[in-house]
Amino acid sequence: MGEPKIAKAMLDGGISQLADSHIESLEKLKPLNKPLMLLRQGQKKDISKIVEIADISLISTLIAAQWLSCEAVRQNKTHQLILMLETGDRREGFSFSRIIGSAMQIIKLPNIKIAGIGTNVACLKQSYPNKKNLDLLIKKAEEIKKLADIKIISGGNSSAWPLLKDKKLPKEINQLRIGEAILLGNDTVKYQPINGAYQNCFRLEAEVIEAYKKVHDQAVLAVGLQDIGSGVLTPIIKDLEVKRVSSDHLVLKTNNVQLRVGDRVSFVPTYFALLGLMTSPFVQKAFHLC
Repeated sequence: MGEPKIAKAMLDGGISQLADSHIESLEKLKPLNKPLMLLRQGQKKDISKIVEIADISLISTLIAAQWLSCEAVRQNKTHQLILMLETGDRREGFSFSRIIGSAMQIIKLPNIKIAGIGTNVACLKQSYPNKKNLDLLIKKAEEIKKLADIKIISGGNSSAWPLLKDKKLPKEINQLRIGEAILLGNDTVKYQPINGAYQNCFRLEAEVIEAYKKVHDQAVLAVGLQDIGSGVLTPIIKDLEVKRVSSDHLVLKTNNVQLRVGDRVSFVPTYFALLGLMTSPFVQKAFHLC
């Protein structure tokens, strides 16, 4: 999201490193003077900016490492890499059989340092962190340690929270890339509230632009898919019910709640709705200290 106020709150809460999947977002966080990590393999057009702004990148192809090496030489910098391993999610990552060979070639590249190994789970396929896929990660980490002095074993995202909470996360795992669990306070495996976390740190307020009875008592609000993407909004007022969302309108069934044109209705967004809202140029953002 690249919002410095949110990043600072995370840092104040004890987070040691900031990360984002867009280099433009990391650029906004640069003034905070903290280590910055690019959460996905950078595009070729962004290589110069990546080396300039990010301290470390997640990569899954050899050619990306070669691009970064050439640019790091040009900028006279050392760029660090986390090699991503495919362990079942089927999104990004070197295959189990190719990661060591790739690491051997990457080690030879100038101005590049392999800082660690990581994996991704529970994004495309519902392959949540478990002993099997984390053991695969740790096994490859041990093999790479024979080639390079790696320090980081990055064991996944917010879906790993239950393992951490229950003290079942292997001791070798020393990094988790957690965002959703912090921002929305939910366990992303079963979507249960995390004890001690807040589930309402983010709220959307949308204005009623029409309110009267059609098939049923309803209100039309000035927010739509262009703002929330594929996400979901849950009304704070329990009697309100989201019936339909189009590109730029949301229809509420109001039941016993009296709404008038000009009223504002509050919602709690899901992660994908929050992602859309934070990046939408049509949504005004305001921050309030608790």
